[in-house]
Amino acid sequence: MKKRIFSIALAGVLSATVIAGGVVSTAAAGIGSLPTYTPADASKCHTYYMATPGQWVNEETEKEGNPAGIYWWGGDDTPNDVAGGHGWPGYKTEDVNEEGVPNLHKTLCPKNAPMIIFSNYFDGGMDVNDPAFKSAKQGVDEAVEFWCRGDSDYYPDYWWDYVEDECYKDGGEDMDFSVFGDYASNFFDETEYDSGCAVVANNMVYVLDLRPETMKISTTIVPEGMPTYEGAFYFYYGKGNYGIWPTLDLAKEQEKLEFDENGNVDTTKLPEGCKVDEWGSIVRTYDDTDYVIFGNFTGKYWADNTAPEIPTTTADPNATTVPAPSADATGATQARQGGSSSTTTGTNSANGAVATGEASVAVIAFVVIIAAIGVFYFTRKKYSK
Repeated sequence: MKKRIFSIALAGVLSATVIAGGVVSTAAAGIGSLPTYTPADASKCHTYYMATPGQWVNEETEKEGNPAGIYWWGGDDTPNDVAGGHGWPGYKTEDVNEEGVPNLHKTLCPKNAPMIIFSNYFDGGMDVNDPAFKSAKQGVDEAVEFWCRGDSDYYPDYWWDYVEDECYKDGGEDMDFSVFGDYASNFFDETEYDSGCAVVANNMVYVLDLRPETMKISTTIVPEGMPTYEGAFYFYYGKGNYGIWPTLDLAKEQEKLEFDENGNVDTTKLPEGCKVDEWGSIVRTYDDTDYVIFGNFTGKYWADNTAPEIPTTTADPNATTVPAPSADATGATQARQGGSSSTTTGTNSANGAVATGEASVAVIAFVVIIAAIGVFYFTRKKYSK
C-alpha cells in the first residue's frame, strides 16, 4: 500500500515539474473547450459515471445543458496534451440520458491515469471578485488506481469484512466473485502490496459529499481559497439509485432494508442504526461514523442548487505549493480516495491556473528523474483487467 501511495505522489510531482518554466494559463473564464474523450483503444480504459449535484448548476452551465468535466494527469491522453486545447477543465463527459435521471454523466478514462478530478466543466479564472470564479465547481483529486480497506472514509469495516470473507473463503485458493454480480470484475486480490482485496471503480458512479464539513479549502491557487468537494465511487443500480453494495440484493440482505412496490426504501421500516439524511439517503451509523448505504441523486441532491457558505478558516492543511508554474492548469492539494491512509499530495487544477514559484533547472531535473524512476518501479501492472 505504501508503495502505491508513494508512486501516486511521485506521479503528481512529475506532472507538476516536467513542464516547469511554462506560462501560467490566462484563459478567459467560461465553459471548457475540449470534446468528450475518444481513445484510440477503448479496451485500455475504464468507464466512470458521475452524478452532478444542483449546487454545481449556474446560468452559464444551464446554457450548455449542465455538463460535467473530467481532468487527469499521469496517464495517456491527458487534457494538456490535446493539440489546440487548453487543459483545464479537461474533457467534457457524456450525458447518459437515462429516463428520469437528468444529472448522470459518463466518460472513458485511461486505466493508467491514477488521479482524476470531476468538475462542472467551467473555468472560473483567477479573479476572486469575478462572479465567474464562484461559478466554477470541482471535486478533490481522486485516486482511482484501486482502493483497499482503510483507503476510503465512505466504506465501513463491516463492508470489508464481508468482501474479504467472500474473497478468501476456503483459504483463498478458489476465489469466486460472482456474488458481486455485474461488478464481479471490479474485485481482485492485491497481493503485490499485501493489501488484501482491492476494488477498481470501473462502471461505478461518483457521488459528491455535500456536507459543508467535508469540503476542503485549497489556498494553493488563490490566497482567498477555493472550496473543493469530497466524494466517493458507489455501485450504481439504475434510476439514480446507488449504494456501497455491488448488487441491490446484497444491499437488501446485508443492511436489512425493505423496499416498496416502486423500488424505494421503505423509510417507515428502517433497521436499527439507520436514518434518512437531509438529501433522502439512507445512512447507517457505525463506530460513531455515518455511512451512506443507499441513496438517490435525482431528488434533493439534484433539485437543491443552494451551495453552502464555506468558512475560509477550514483551509486544507495538506495543500502545498507547486514548485514551479505549469503551462496549463495544475495546482496542488490533497490526493485521496477518502481515508487518511491514502492521503498524499498531488497536482490539482482549480479555476484555470496555478500557483507560481521559483525552482532551478537542476533541481527540477533531479525531481523529474527521481519521480520517473519511482513511477516506473512502483506503478501496478494490473490494468489488463
